[in-house]
Amino acid sequence: MTKNSSSVEDYLKHIYNLQSVSGLASTGNLAEVLSVKPASVTEMIKKLESQNYLINKPYMGFRLTKKGEKAALKLVRKHRIIETFLFSFLNYPLEKIHNEAEVLEHSVSEEFIERLDELMKFPAFDPHNEPIPDSGGYIKNTGYEI
Repeated sequence: MTKNSSSVEDYLKHIYNLQSVSGLASTGNLAEVLSVKPASVTEMIKKLESQNYLINKPYMGFRLTKKGEKAALKLVRKHRIIETFLFSFLNYPLEKIHNEAEVLEHSVSEEFIERLDELMKFPAFDPHNEPIPDSGGYIKNTGYEI
């Protein structure tokens, strides 16, 4: 997979989170989560659909393809491992780890994440008790796999 822009990564991650809750994401709820205008979401959805990251059902919503889920789960993994490291090893307060991880997730390599994961002895959950996908996209204790 080629390196995506941080904007594309954020869209994929937030679509993944939204569809995990309700099955499909919508332009309105994605715009709200990302604090952008619906027109911006519409443009990005067209781009992501053209790159086979999602399937759009006009007026119904959209969902990620396997390719989109794989890319989203890579970012979810990075985010949750970084949060775990910040909280467990650097003693960041729980209320600060999310924003810090949002910044760092786009700038660290897969190798860095793998080394953090090993250092922390492969945690299954982050400090918010959310499952951490493994490097293959498998979410421990749920059986969910890409």
